[in-house]
Amino acid sequence: MIDPDSVPSSVEVAAKQLASSISRFENGHFGTAMSIRNQWSLWEVDSPLKRDAATQYGIAHADDISGLIIAWGKAIAAGDSFSPIEHCHLYHEHWKRMGTDSLFAAG
Repeated sequence: MIDPDSVPSSVEVAAKQLASSISRFENGHFGTAMSIRNQWSLWEVDSPLKRDAATQYGIAHADDISGLIIAWGKAIAAGDSFSPIEHCHLYHEHWKRMGTDSLFAAG
């Protein structure tokens, strides 16, 4: 489902790419999220997709980025409206409660 040879350069493109294949995956959220994190280089210190997430949405942790991509992709596939900025407030608040900033949470 996730093509490691076709790594999107932005979160929006990643969500659209996921939405186009969402009917084909049956392995659930965890498996999809793990594939996104591993095959789209979200654990790397610097990648185009991770830079876009940090710049556009203020998030840098691989779990947060994959969660955003999945939530956005599902919304696109369902034809629902989605605000990535509003969605990312969940991550910002989580990391604030943990005593850090969402951009520094990735280590």
